[in-house]
Amino acid sequence: MQRDLLVHKELGLGPMAVDLENRVKYPTLPRLLIEQRLLLESLSEELRVLYVALTRAREKLYLVGSMRNRDRTIEKWLETAALPRNSQGALPDH
Repeated sequence: MQRDLLVHKELGLGPMAVDLENRVKYPTLPRLLIEQRLLLESLSEELRVLYVALTRAREKLYLVGSMRNRDRTIEKWLETAALPRNSQGALPDH
């Protein structure tokens, strides 16, 4: 995603535009679209791998995570847990 030219199998090429007079580079619309698609595809693959890992655990499953601001994150979790739940008792999707 950091290269000057991105290539996508369906969307094609996504180059950076170069302004020689001002000596700056900026992304073109095709590049922005390809970046967005590549990001979504990458996240999709990560979720697929996570799903496989979670569903293939036989005896024990160890989950490890990290967070930047522990106190703030815990507050958010507590606020979310205090929200009214839907009729099935599950947390809201967001």
